[in-house]
Amino acid sequence: MNFYKVLAILLFVCWDAGAQNFTIVIDPGHGGNHSGAVSGKLLEKDLNLSVAKKFGKLIEDNLSDVKVIYTRTGDTNPSLAQRGQIANRAKADLFFSIHMNSHHTSSANGSSTYVMGVSKSEDNLHEAMRENEVIKLEDDYAESYEGFDPSSAESYIIFSLMQYAHFDHSLALAKIIQKHYTAVTPMRDRGAAQGPFVVLWKPAMPSILTEVGFMSNASDRAYISSTKGQNEVAQCLFDAFCEYRKLLAEEGIRPSAPVENAAPQRVVLTVDEPRESSGKGGYYVQLFASKTRVKVSERDVVERRIDGWYKYCMGPFATEAEALKARDRVRRGRYKDAFVTR
Repeated sequence: MNFYKVLAILLFVCWDAGAQNFTIVIDPGHGGNHSGAVSGKLLEKDLNLSVAKKFGKLIEDNLSDVKVIYTRTGDTNPSLAQRGQIANRAKADLFFSIHMNSHHTSSANGSSTYVMGVSKSEDNLHEAMRENEVIKLEDDYAESYEGFDPSSAESYIIFSLMQYAHFDHSLALAKIIQKHYTAVTPMRDRGAAQGPFVVLWKPAMPSILTEVGFMSNASDRAYISSTKGQNEVAQCLFDAFCEYRKLLAEEGIRPSAPVENAAPQRVVLTVDEPRESSGKGGYYVQLFASKTRVKVSERDVVERRIDGWYKYCMGPFATEAEALKARDRVRRGRYKDAFVTR
């Protein structure tokens, strides 16, 4: 390890000693009138909350520079959109959703961790569809989720057009979590994968959803419902979180506030432009801007750096009419405030 990498790690560790400069939002899945998976008297929502609190307490007891926020601490059921909004309002550095799995076949077993995206696995799609069904309990869910129908396979086509803005770090964390599960727990390693989970759609920071084990499998169920099992799982999550932060330190990355409404997209071009030249080169549709760089990798989005701002745009378009058409198209989706610029 060279001198500069060591220095980066030391700086990461020493920043604002004693201050809470990293915020993690822990999301216990389900709650309230939605129990999640059920087996006899065991309810997924209760197990999710128990593991989440054990995980959060380990952080609070051992990492004074980390602020822990829960999307719920009791038997409530925030909407999937609200869970992401909690993280965005807190300008969190990490969103961590905890769930238990279920399957119509009792032989299905093991743990898995997901990041936002589309998998070729039909099982992953069905798993995501099951988790996403909870939004149907919400009033006006079609409007809240921009016409998304969790029971329609066609609706998941929208996810094939996305790549999560924080995909690399999310996937790195997912793999680390699975590594710790495999080393400590008796559960089968089902791996880290992509999945179109709506709860991962809204958070504008690295985000994962971990399925600790199968409620429908006798061995998994006995383990994840036991105090020993829950303590071990919480320790795995804590150790994975610590390793993830070490990875950030080795990369020289200090946690920074996420971009509100940052969405899955990709960038292949960066244009560093002073203000006086920003009116040249055609018309653009600006989606959002940030003082800090958002790591993305989509072919149809351009990153323009103007006067110290990173501006994420579509274009360039040869004519204003073409740009206006593109603006109207993206305004029907997530970018309600998109506008044409030069």
